[in-house]
Amino acid sequence: MKVEQVQALMLLAGFEVSDYQPIRNAYWPDHPDYDQVRADNPWWTVQTHHGLLTIGRRKRVWEISWPGIAQIDPDTITQDDVTKGRFLIHA
Repeated sequence: MKVEQVQALMLLAGFEVSDYQPIRNAYWPDHPDYDQVRADNPWWTVQTHHGLLTIGRRKRVWEISWPGIAQIDPDTITQDDVTKGRFLIHA
């Protein structure tokens, strides 16, 4: 995902953002077979007015996490049968 896409997502979600930083894709292993897919799909840290979010593409889902922000009941985000917890969700 390119920074413009992350910026658009945050705008649509209504987040006030002060910084966007690309980070290493945390899903694909550190192995030469995955160098290109990691390079093409960086994850992002996004500094919002609520705290730091991390968003990144896995193989078939997107992972969104908010480890430094207050715990959220995941059922308030979605009732879908997805991996979810108080600090992350797969979409």
